[in-house]
Amino acid sequence: MGPAADLLRTETSFQPKLIYLAKRNPALSRSEFVDRWRRHGALGMSSPRWRNIARYIHCDVLDPCDATVGIAADYDGIGLIWHRSPSARAAHWADTSSRKQMERDELETFAAPVVNFCLLARETVILSPAATRRSIKLTCFQWARTRAHAPKLAAVQLSGSAALRQRLQAIRAELHGHVINEPLPAERGDRWNLSSDCIEELWFEDMGAALRAARFLSTASRQGIDTITVLTNEVILYEG
Repeated sequence: MGPAADLLRTETSFQPKLIYLAKRNPALSRSEFVDRWRRHGALGMSSPRWRNIARYIHCDVLDPCDATVGIAADYDGIGLIWHRSPSARAAHWADTSSRKQMERDELETFAAPVVNFCLLARETVILSPAATRRSIKLTCFQWARTRAHAPKLAAVQLSGSAALRQRLQAIRAELHGHVINEPLPAERGDRWNLSSDCIEELWFEDMGAALRAARFLSTASRQGIDTITVLTNEVILYEG
């Protein structure tokens, strides 16, 4: 089964979080994709194996209307799925009853199957976003340029979170939520097809604050790290 299966069998105190960074089916416009993605999500939620899921969010990509702020423009959405426990993730993975139907629907929704652009992570909530202030978010997909540093990247970003918050506050980009996601070992193969070493989520009160933060992050010295930064809203589809 591999290292992830061993981890999921032995740990019980966290909710494995599936994260995917999606591009739409080329036949769809951006607005058509959002509608089609919601239908895909509804199909997933209707399946029996959804009993293993605790939470489900769609993050729709927003246009910053400013090419200078360091925000990636060639993605269309970020999906977030929390499993109730490691054992629930294992049960969800083992239940193949709706897998073929979901995979067919993925091909009508996305540019490729979800397995091609996802990973499973453990999240650390540094600052929990308030329900009324979670509509604008930057998600930073980060890679260590030196592979030896990759396993440490999430811990490094976690240790620097207080300093980052102070720097953002100084430029009127106060954080209203901050989460760091550390990838878990791949369930199959050597690495996830979304091979990020750390995924950082940062919430802001409004678009202006998010754009100031994005501009700062694109110019700040984060030595040895490559980043894709995506600007989104956040739509909660399921909390069970």
